[in-house]
Amino acid sequence: MVIILIVGFAIAIYIGLLNQPQPPTDATKALLAGEDLIRIHLHAPATAQFSPGDASATYSTRRLDGDWNVGGYVDDENGYAAVSRRKWQEIVQQQGSTWASRYWRVDDASSGAYPVDAPSVGN
Repeated sequence: MVIILIVGFAIAIYIGLLNQPQPPTDATKALLAGEDLIRIHLHAPATAQFSPGDASATYSTRRLDGDWNVGGYVDDENGYAAVSRRKWQEIVQQQGSTWASRYWRVDDASSGAYPVDAPSVGN
């Protein structure tokens, strides 16, 4: 009887450990940083909803130079308080504990030339 309780207790602990939330991956951190950085280029940043209901519409890919190519679409209010859906893309670079933008694009507006010095190589 004691052995059954010990085994049951061990299984319960093991299952509890399996259900622990996993820390975010580097790809997820890059995507979240990109979303935060792109907000400043939106007309109404507080209204921004990134790829709502469709996580498969986002991407986060590491480039050969170590930067991240991230993007998706964002629903936000335009100057007339109407919600519009726009594509966005950003190349973000981790600098210690912070992130910086090397390039951004929202529909036709961008920060300039896309840096092609390092193609993407997967996650």
